[in-house]
Amino acid sequence: MRIDARIATLQEISEDLTTLGVELSYKAHKELQQLWGYEVSNLFRYAKDAVDPWIVLGHPDKRGHQIIIEFSCSDLNKPLTNTTNWHGQSTSQWLYAGAIVWNTHDLEWSLHH
Repeated sequence: MRIDARIATLQEISEDLTTLGVELSYKAHKELQQLWGYEVSNLFRYAKDAVDPWIVLGHPDKRGHQIIIEFSCSDLNKPLTNTTNWHGQSTSQWLYAGAIVWNTHDLEWSLHH
């Protein structure tokens, strides 16, 4: 099965974080590595159930006191409807989605699904 994917590498994410003014401690960088690996694994696991899988793990985006790295696995074969979440994102084709979030106040990572 062919899986189309656009996945930001850990190197790209680290460079993006530096550009955004975020300098991670060794511990925080190791935690990011673990979270990134965990989510990449999940994205490919969900893609196996799709007819026409599309995976995205994006680049960091600063929103207030958070740095957000969004990810999703969609099946482009599913009908596209007007289903959206409260962020205004179309969710009708999603199989799995969420974000890895860095809180600049607490200096901690969290996962959101």
